[in-house]
Amino acid sequence: MLMGAIYADEDDIDADLAGFLPSGFRLQTEHYPSYPPDEDTVAWVRRMAAHPGIEQAAASLASLGPGAIIYPINSFSAIDGPVGARRIADRIRAAAGGIPAVTTSGAMVDAVRALGIRRLSISVPYGPVVSAAVRECFEAAGIEVVAVAGLDLPNANNWEALLLPDETVIDMVRAGDVPGAEGIYVGCTSLRTAHLVEAAEAAVGKPVVTANAATVWQGLRLMGRPTAIPGHGALYHQ
Repeated sequence: MLMGAIYADEDDIDADLAGFLPSGFRLQTEHYPSYPPDEDTVAWVRRMAAHPGIEQAAASLASLGPGAIIYPINSFSAIDGPVGARRIADRIRAAAGGIPAVTTSGAMVDAVRALGIRRLSISVPYGPVVSAAVRECFEAAGIEVVAVAGLDLPNANNWEALLLPDETVIDMVRAGDVPGAEGIYVGCTSLRTAHLVEAAEAAVGKPVVTANAATVWQGLRLMGRPTAIPGHGALYHQ
């Protein structure tokens, strides 16, 4: 079984995404080029979200016949809220001839809902602009956000997050463990979390949903495949 993935060329997250796939599944990635970063974070993120390379990548993947296509970029798909996330998924689906598609910012909301979490804490490496966009996606879906913890890394898409050690990621989860939070969302697909979700949940005693976990989980659902996979935390017990 094949799952397609589209993301910009500055990241290398294939191994982490594939780490959430069950045996017998394969991930095929198509990249699209990045525009030079702009001093205006919002303008740059929106340009990347509107990039025509997304459609080109979707068309290339369609020829391979994936069961679903995921767009694992949290910042670009969150910047214009749920409408923007749906717009990207719709563009991919249209360019791929109807193959179902999902973005991280759409998948994260469905994942949190599936766990019955109504009061959520968010931990992200982003600065305030993108952190606020992620928060808006949850709040627009009726999920109360009780806290947002951010590392305020300088790049909007957080290439630095690729290099964060496991201990820092676990510390991010702990930072989000505030009274009243029923679960924690860890944003940014650049974070490696496939091997960390259960350790993160053990550290706080609550469900932890990471960006990559949610995105692959929703991709499997779109393919009509089981998502009960040991070793990946509460979301993959569904």
